[in-house]
This record gives sequence, C-alpha cells and structure tokens, in this order.
Amino acid sequence: MTDFGQIPEYGRYVATDEYRSGLLYPAVIKELGELPGKRILDIGTGNSPFPRLLAKQGAFVVGYDRSPEQIELARAHPDAQGLNIEYVVAIPKTFSDHRQFDAAT
Repeated sequence: MTDFGQIPEYGRYVATDEYRSGLLYPAVIKELGELPGKRILDIGTGNSPFPRLLAKQGAFVVGYDRSPEQIELARAHPDAQGLNIEYVVAIPKTFSDHRQFDAAT
C-alpha cells in the first residue's frame, strides 16, 4: 500500500490537481448541500484543501489521516488558521469521535 504521507510533493499535487478542484470537490460539495452548521468527517484528509473548502463555507470539519506528517502540514497551512477544522492522526481502527456527523467524505 502506498503511504502518501511519505511523499512530500503529494500535498502540492492534490492542491493543484485540476480534476479535484474543477470536478470532484465541486460535485461533492453540491451533494452535501448547504454547509453552514453541518459537521463533516473527512477520512484520509492528508494535507488536502478539501476540509478548508468545506470550513470556509461554514461546515465544522473533523479530518483524520494516518500520516502525522500530513496532519502537521494541514494544521500549519496558512489557509487553515481560524477555520473550524479539527485534524486527528488516526486510522479507521483507532479513530474515535462520539459526536454525530452529517456526512463523511
């Protein structure tokens, strides 16, 4: 299995990938509907811009990823400052959050 957390360029690639920014993210956001006040779980969040896009539209986002390096980069990203995003290092087996989510991505 590829450990994307160990690929330093991966975050930059995801941030500039035209498929994600032009098609995938807008399509998922459309499916999620009105975001203000929704709680979204982003699985495998890495250092993706997606949680920041959701939070900028009023969602509270919890993003988890197995890579401590990618989570640290996500937390430190200038665009993440002041947004309602909680980043967690976890895998499906270890992730624990008893709060209710409106959707998972």
